[in-house]
Amino acid sequence: MTAMLKIIEEIYGKEVADIIKYIMEKKEVSIDELVKKFDLEPAEIRKILYALENLNIIKRRRIKNGLYLHYDFKWSVNTSMLEKIQRKIAVQHLQELKRKVQELPDIIYECPICGVKVPFEEAFEYGFRCPECGEMLVQKENEEKRRLIEKIKRLEEELGIRS
Repeated sequence: MTAMLKIIEEIYGKEVADIIKYIMEKKEVSIDELVKKFDLEPAEIRKILYALENLNIIKRRRIKNGLYLHYDFKWSVNTSMLEKIQRKIAVQHLQELKRKVQELPDIIYECPICGVKVPFEEAFEYGFRCPECGEMLVQKENEEKRRLIEKIKRLEEELGIRS
């Protein structure tokens, strides 16, 4: 469950992950409870809840309010779909990570003095000299790309996907 919350946090933000976690802890909540807990406007809470409902992460139960002749809703985590949802989100996250990796260069050039990092094209334009201080740039492996590739491999292992 925490893996799903981490993925949701990376994709949709900490606030959304916190709302899901709170709903999971409470089993069923109203919009009013969420407004008080997260200090957000009801419209903001509804927008988040509807988006999560569209993803089948949460569901709502309609309750008739006899005093005002209207309906209130109680929101809960859609436990029957959690495993499918978790896999779907993880696969979407994996695709996003693969897209990011493709955009990153394999090699970057870094200034040993001030730490400025530039891709090959920029390094070539500057004559392989730092645009900040003029020092010769040093060719290095793109650590960000390497970390993303490792993350992709771990996620593929967790999902049982072979690349």
